[in-house]
Amino acid sequence: MDENVKYVLKDDADVELSLKRIAEIVFDNRLKIALFSLLVGLGGFIYNLNKSPYYDANATLASTMFGEEELMPILESFDELVAKNDFIELSNELNLPLETVNNLEALDVTIISTGGDFFTCKVHMQVLDTAIIEDIENAVITNLYSNAYLMDRYDRKKAQLSYLHGVCSIEIEEMKSSKKRINQVEGGDQNALNLFLLNSRSEIVHLEEKASLLKLQLDMLSIAYYLRPAIIPNEKSGPHTAKNTLAMLIAGAFVSMLFFVALEAFK
Repeated sequence: MDENVKYVLKDDADVELSLKRIAEIVFDNRLKIALFSLLVGLGGFIYNLNKSPYYDANATLASTMFGEEELMPILESFDELVAKNDFIELSNELNLPLETVNNLEALDVTIISTGGDFFTCKVHMQVLDTAIIEDIENAVITNLYSNAYLMDRYDRKKAQLSYLHGVCSIEIEEMKSSKKRINQVEGGDQNALNLFLLNSRSEIVHLEEKASLLKLQLDMLSIAYYLRPAIIPNEKSGPHTAKNTLAMLIAGAFVSMLFFVALEAFK
């Protein structure tokens, strides 16, 4: 170890004195600190008092065909337009009257689950008028269905599933017809006939299961839909005037104390 290195231990009295000096500074400027805190609190109170009441609503949007890469850029663009106060463009995108989107404070989307064949996300709406919540929900879905790229892929997938379901249905009918004809045949090797009928029955069951699965996929196929629509709030979500005013009072006091302590430190 280098013998030239020295360790300096600070006396506890210095720390106590420093804290004592800070307390003296705060005490000496207590009226100024209180006045500044009151002014900040009053400003916060007036701001919150004049702020229009807003309402929060959440919906769960799902898709059985598309995932994060396809849907999120479209959904996030709506919130970007709200953040930029570009309500004219938002009105065009959602095909809603300008007076409707003007009552929208936020429209943000958070992913819940992704991967596989099922995608879900939370759509949070903050509005000034609860009457527009359902309009916003419907407009988002309509916008996704009007997207040419998404709609083209949806139509092709639907046509593919419909074709496969049709083929299965035809095969089932043909197998049933064959089975019926064989049952009417007399003579021949009965054991062979029984084995053929047993295999036919198994094949029909398999095809029916496949057809049912394809029908389920067809029924559930969607670009997007609401797994859980938004519940219309009965009470406002904010602003919380009392809570926000108290927070501003505390913040004002803290900032002003730091200011006077910093003045003393840099003298």
